[in-house]
Amino acid sequence: MDVTEVRVTMTQPRDDDDRQRAIASVILDNCFAVHGLRVMEGQHGHFVSMPSRKGTDGKYYDVAHPITAEASQEIRGAVLVEYDRLLRERQEQPEPDQAAANGRPAPRKDRSGPER
Repeated sequence: MDVTEVRVTMTQPRDDDDRQRAIASVILDNCFAVHGLRVMEGQHGHFVSMPSRKGTDGKYYDVAHPITAEASQEIRGAVLVEYDRLLRERQEQPEPDQAAANGRPAPRKDRSGPER
């Protein structure tokens, strides 16, 4: 199984307790898409949670998840690599006020992966 495409969209925290940093989608082997993966801020860094739904008992259950450790590592690793790339890109871009002062248009703040 190969992760053939990854799209990550940065999110804004809803409040001070919101640990979600991005939403992601992956395409596996150019034939199966999984949407709703979340990049979360944890105590030991970022991690990826699989799409889930809240059950009637109040617990969250995965909607889709990898069966093997290798598949899990490949999916989560690909999402985090793209998330880190977007973070670096965002940090390298000048603030909108700085761009206007330099006579350039303000850069886009959010990119959702490679264009088709």
